[in-house]
Amino acid sequence: MVAKNPDTTDTASRPGYTIAKFTTVGSGDYTIPAGVTTVEYLVVGGGGSGGTSNGSTKLSWRGGYGGEVEAGTGFAVTPATTVTVTVGDGGAHASSSAGNPGASSVFSTVTARGGFESQGYSSTTAMDGGWGGYDANAGGAYSGTTGGTGGGGVSNSITGSAYAYAGGGGGAGSPAPGAGGAGGTSGGGNGSTFASNTAQNGTANTGGGGGGGGSISTTQYGGNGGSGVVIIAWLNPVDAAGGISCGSACMMCVGM
Repeated sequence: MVAKNPDTTDTASRPGYTIAKFTTVGSGDYTIPAGVTTVEYLVVGGGGSGGTSNGSTKLSWRGGYGGEVEAGTGFAVTPATTVTVTVGDGGAHASSSAGNPGASSVFSTVTARGGFESQGYSSTTAMDGGWGGYDANAGGAYSGTTGGTGGGGVSNSITGSAYAYAGGGGGAGSPAPGAGGAGGTSGGGNGSTFASNTAQNGTANTGGGGGGGGSISTTQYGGNGGSGVVIIAWLNPVDAAGGISCGSACMMCVGM
């Protein structure tokens, strides 16, 4: 398997820690830096797509589901060995169906599943929002002609600041016509306002679900799911001279 290095490495956001972030979709082997024996991790699967309206019978679609969020601390690793890292892609919308689920993301033995594609449609009403965080937070129910809000994401502070991931996609508005539901906080795409605008994609590297499509007489595509992300963090090891070393993932080491 090809090598997979972090897309960004940050030693400033959390004093004393190095944060390695993998954002490019795909899989490879990551070499654990020298001196690192435990890490924190955040693994987010890709979001599922919203459904696409065919303009005749399947008019309004539910939003896609956000990806699964797996997080933990004290995960044991061995310096200079390799582990598999996979960043899952978001599910792509289809021409006239529920679309596709997101792909799983992986760090070593930790797997976060991709979110489900849209789970339903209607020919007469608006549709609910997709769940956030795979099955963590339910999407909102539609209200009148307005699509439901996508389920909220899952908050995590591995980067030094709280941020939520994997919001669900908003549901499409009704054939009345009605307004699309807002995407869930943290990356869910807005649902389509019936026949007048396109459903939004989930935000890249959040695992957000795509918004549901809604239209009559024309095809209205659902939003694609947002890609996932893998983030790990470790306390900078102490070198032989008593300084703080960032390990081989950094361009330089700093003493404190």
